[in-house]
Amino acid sequence: MHQYGFARIGIRFTRSLIPASLLVLGPLGCAASIPNIDMSIPRLTSGWYADYGSAEDQAHQTGRPMLIYFKGAAPWKPDSTEDAVKSAEVAARTDNMVRCVLIRSFEPDRRYVGQFNVERAPALILVHSDGTFHARTGAMNPPEILSFLDQAVSPGEVPKSYTFLRRPVQYSWLRTLEEAESAGRETDRPVLVVLDRPYSRDWERLSLMLHRREVFQRFSEMVHCRPNALWKFGRTAEERYGLSGLPAIAILQPDGTFQALPMPSSYESIIRFADRVSAESAIGPQDSKSHADSSGS
Repeated sequence: MHQYGFARIGIRFTRSLIPASLLVLGPLGCAASIPNIDMSIPRLTSGWYADYGSAEDQAHQTGRPMLIYFKGAAPWKPDSTEDAVKSAEVAARTDNMVRCVLIRSFEPDRRYVGQFNVERAPALILVHSDGTFHARTGAMNPPEILSFLDQAVSPGEVPKSYTFLRRPVQYSWLRTLEEAESAGRETDRPVLVVLDRPYSRDWERLSLMLHRREVFQRFSEMVHCRPNALWKFGRTAEERYGLSGLPAIAILQPDGTFQALPMPSSYESIIRFADRVSAESAIGPQDSKSHADSSGS
């Protein structure tokens, strides 16, 4: 879990950086001490994510709703809404949610909540597992927060499509195909399977291509699987996916159909493959149970 606030960019202010004994000259040349202000950032760290990328990943993996608290007050100022959010009754009510705190002074956070039509802080945003949301802005006390959560029943509004939102490139790899297929069926999501040969440099090359942002955008919503020695018990990749060689990637649909790309030669070939699979899935089930590209180019 990430630290709250400025820790996301590697900066953390504490009172130790400004000793209370440090003296500076006042406007009249007199010695004056800097106020001993507690600049500690964490206040909502326990059980809360401090970046939307990690919170989204957790929400997608677990199928739980995501609650976002968009904070406006400076860390050292009183914040009645924050006090309400971390009250015992609200904490108990939101314990089954993925909770995330974002701050108004951080531009990426402002852009992120903009897709939910939120421009002011403080605000609460409840993102349902179907992707729709409910939002409320303005100061709130515990009863008002509980009332908002009770009334925010799915489905809600559809977020705006913001293609410029920056999200971290972070795959959440499952290590067995059985586990990945089960997760795909439970969440009704496709499974991205990456197959590489043992004791080779396949993964080093594939990883560079998969971690390009334009590639990750196409796979971010899928279940990710990079099996450990998947075929060592005699079940070869060629038998399962009709492949002529490894490395390869495959996309398994929740209905059991799949398409595979053997030996991808470039990130552009992976993008073309992913876009074609997405387009064919939108059209409907194919006549063929499976399909493997003959070339990775």
